Amino acid sequence: MKELVCEVDCARVARNIVEYGKPVVLMAKADCYGLGLTVAAAQAKYVAAYGVAFAEEGKTLRALTDKPILVTTPVWTADEIARYALTPVVHGVEDVRKLATIGADCAVHIKLDTGMGRYGVRSANELREVVREIARNPHLRPVAACTHYAAEADYVEQNKRLLTFLRELPRDIAVHTQASSTARKKGFDLLRIGLDAYRGCVRLATRVIAVHRPKAGERLGYDGEYTVKAGETVAVLAGGYADGIGKRLKGHLIWIGGRLAPIVAVCMDVCFVATDRPCAVGDEAVILGESPDPTGQSLYETYTGLHGRVAFAYRGAE
Repeated sequence: MKELVCEVDCARVARNIVEYGKPVVLMAKADCYGLGLTVAAAQAKYVAAYGVAFAEEGKTLRALTDKPILVTTPVWTADEIARYALTPVVHGVEDVRKLATIGADCAVHIKLDTGMGRYGVRSANELREVVREIARNPHLRPVAACTHYAAEADYVEQNKRLLTFLRELPRDIAVHTQASSTARKKGFDLLRIGLDAYRGCVRLATRVIAVHRPKAGERLGYDGEYTVKAGETVAVLAGGYADGIGKRLKGHLIWIGGRLAPIVAVCMDVCFVATDRPCAVGDEAVILGESPDPTGQSLYETYTGLHGRVAFAYRGAE
């Protein structure tokens, strides 16, 4: 039996998607942020399309869906784009020229860099050149343009740059961005939802495998990283940094013995929790889902870091 279990509520993901009230591109990159493509497959009737970072991810996802799959990074090779009927995002003229070798009809999205600085068209002149290059190839059809807000605080300047780009685009082209709170208020045709789609859907629980009542001042963990305080009970939990319970989670409050208590040390296979409540071997300890989100690392890192001996279970996936 696996002691460390990550339960994923696919129905909660569906509710998160529907609440946006707009057509959605669900980002399923990195195996749905580490939670498994089962989650993406369960959302088919709620999404307009899926998004991945790389064509190799699109190849895997294509086996589960016939929905459009957007590949958001620059075009590396056109072969997988064509073979698995993926939808590329072009970031410049070179991407368009690579796609010209496909020889089959292909819808494309154009990436507009409004301030993120990763990749994408950076000027109106460059955009005009990209549009002309697409028009030269009868197999390529521009259906959308997209951007990514770098910071909500800077959305006014980013929107100014976006409007400059939009004047250069063909009519009736769809426009989308990631689903920041800023984007919700704007007139985008659809939204790309990443981590926000998966918020609140995870319950990560483990078991107490040992309990100690050390004396005040005793040290525990690698390099004696925690010094026990008077009256504390120390619970040893299954799950350490080999499973994605990283050292940055030190201080994170988990639910154990009827109250919140902090993780105080992390080893490769286990972590330690200090509590003033009694607990016993076999008791459940909830790391995510019934306690505050961790503050020592982002949920991006927390979710994508789950691996090793973590068992995944899915609810609402039928």
